[in-house]
Amino acid sequence: MNDFLSHTRTFELKNRVARTIKDEGWPMVMNVVIHRMNIDHIDRIIGMAHEMGAEYLVVEQEYHPLEEEVERAAERHTAERRGSQGASRSRGGRRAGR
Repeated sequence: MNDFLSHTRTFELKNRVARTIKDEGWPMVMNVVIHRMNIDHIDRIIGMAHEMGAEYLVVEQEYHPLEEEVERAAERHTAERRGSQGASRSRGGRRAGR
């Protein structure tokens, strides 16, 4: 969706830069603009930030969604992470990023 919305082919470049930042041991900030076309995917965006190792996620709004929408998406993501972490712990696994 990044390439579609920005009218550029930069998503893979951004992923490579993120990997370089983490490989060098630097803290990473992921900046995301939320709008009508991606508000329904905010839980996936939060997951992607976690997978990339971002220490901070800055969320900007191009339009102003209801606060409840963002809160519900964040709660859904948190519940899913807790569920998957509980399952990995019961199998002796480690939490991602720890």
